[in-house]
Amino acid sequence: MLFKQSVLSACARARTQALRQPMPAMVPVRLSHRKSPPPPKHWTKRGIDESILNSLCDAAKVAEEQVYLDSNYARDLLLDQRDRYEFFLQTCDEFQIPIEFNRRLSQDHASGRETSDWVAAQMEQQGRLTF
Repeated sequence: MLFKQSVLSACARARTQALRQPMPAMVPVRLSHRKSPPPPKHWTKRGIDESILNSLCDAAKVAEEQVYLDSNYARDLLLDQRDRYEFFLQTCDEFQIPIEFNRRLSQDHASGRETSDWVAAQMEQQGRLTF
C-alpha cells in the first residue's frame, strides 16, 4: 500500500512539473502540399457555347444528332430534375462559377442557350469574357 502511494505521488509530481514548464513557441509551418488554385480561365462566347454543347451531348439521353443549344432539357433531351441539377453543378465547376445555393438556378434554365447566356453573363461580371 505504501509502495502504491509513493508511485502515485511520484506520478502526480511529474505531471505537476510538466504543467509548470512553459509551452514551446509555436512556429508557423508552410504546408508545401497545398498549391494555390490556378488563375481563372478566360472564355469567349463561342468557347462557352461549344463547351456547353459538349456537356449536353454527354448528359442527354438522346442521340447526339438531336442535341442543339436550343433543345429543351426536359422535352427534347429527356433530362429530369436530377440530371439538370448535375449538369448545372458540372457547368459551375467547369467555368469556375461560385454556386449560389439560395437560388434554384438549375430549374431557371430550360435550354443550353439559356445556360450559355447565363455563363457568359457571369464571365462578363467577373471580367473573364473575351470578345
